[in-house]
Amino acid sequence: MFDLSGRRALVTGSVPGLGLEMARGLAAAGAHVWINGRNGDAVRTTVGALDADGHAVGAAPFDVTGPAAVGGAGRPRSRVPWCSWRRTRRRSSPGRRWPSTAA
Repeated sequence: MFDLSGRRALVTGSVPGLGLEMARGLAAAGAHVWINGRNGDAVRTTVGALDADGHAVGAAPFDVTGPAAVGGAGRPRSRVPWCSWRRTRRRSSPGRRWPSTAA
């Protein structure tokens, strides 16, 4: 396994299914995970369950498809410079611009 102590992760769509398992894996590796979803009650329930397991988690209920709802959530509130955050975003999500047609 790898160590993500001191790191933060925002997992979108992390209330049901695969997103929840990804959040659980990141939390188990030591990251402070922000649970995201559109349903605020489901987000808080998931945060409570992961918190009870001893993981460092937070709730971030908003719809990532609505720019008005996202507000400042697209940029972490940390000591990471804005230019570094933008560079990381460009490198981390190139697939969003080029959907696969092979399926």
